[in-house]
Amino acid sequence: MIRKFNKKQVSFVYRGQSIGDIPRNITHVTVHPSVREIRNQSFQRCKCLKSVTVPPTVETIGKNAFFECTELTEVRLHKGLKRIGSDAFAFCSSLSDIDLPHGLTVIDVGAFLRCSSLRKISVPATVETICSYAFYGCRSLVDVSLHQGLWLIGECAFADCPALSAVALPSSLEDIGSRSFLDCTSLLGVEFPFGIKARIHNGCFAGCTALVNVHIPHSIENIADTAFSRCNLLLEEVDGGSGGDDVIQIIRQRFVNCPAHKVSYSSSLTTVESLMRIFESSSDLGNDHWKDSLGMTPFHVVAMTMSWSVFSIATLLRFWARRTTMAEPR
Repeated sequence: MIRKFNKKQVSFVYRGQSIGDIPRNITHVTVHPSVREIRNQSFQRCKCLKSVTVPPTVETIGKNAFFECTELTEVRLHKGLKRIGSDAFAFCSSLSDIDLPHGLTVIDVGAFLRCSSLRKISVPATVETICSYAFYGCRSLVDVSLHQGLWLIGECAFADCPALSAVALPSSLEDIGSRSFLDCTSLLGVEFPFGIKARIHNGCFAGCTALVNVHIPHSIENIADTAFSRCNLLLEEVDGGSGGDDVIQIIRQRFVNCPAHKVSYSSSLTTVESLMRIFESSSDLGNDHWKDSLGMTPFHVVAMTMSWSVFSIATLLRFWARRTTMAEPR
């Protein structure tokens, strides 16, 4: 059903019609309560569409349902919606705000990809999965709220969001996908809550050039080698534990195009012994491999850690001096 209010405004009631029966010049859509699913591509590239109202009866918004509706500014969703399909609102470049309802469980691949005006998003506690590229390229996105219950952030989910300034991750997270926050160049801090066991994959925070503070609990199960590469200002804190393997891993990954300015680890004696082992096994102490862009070596990193005892620092200092002397050409 179409109602014309004037030459510029065309209202349409969607009852599940096929794409061929939907006019391309509509400006306002109201979904009828009899509809359970908005079909794939139903309103794709409706360039005049400005507003959509979705009733509580709708459970799924299909793939590409509102793809590239570049004038869309208002979307009203209600409790009852469970899934937002792949690329459902991708390239809706005028969409600046959307309230995701409680009850939603999946934000599918590229659901809000390149919604370049989107400023904030609150993901309800019922959402378990944010799929790959869900918010990729949302270049105005400043505020993201994630809640307990979320267990997966997919590959590149929030990549290329240069306005995003902070992220607090819920402890329910199990997987933070590769490049999920890639090139979020305004990101200053990431909060990992106590007890989180998430795996942090390759390039997860790579290129977050403003990132200065990350506190990583010892409960984190795995950090990929390039997880924080090209984070040139990063101060990293690692909670304590009994073994030295974690420190070896952290030291090695920090010196991959990423200066580690600080490593905090509670088991100081074990850490000294662990660092001695990796220094002892290296034959290229004089090479740039052991220095970051500020000329800092792993020893300088450790020496900046205030929690270490004087004995531990002195021990490592003597060891480092001896090794570097041995490495000098005669």
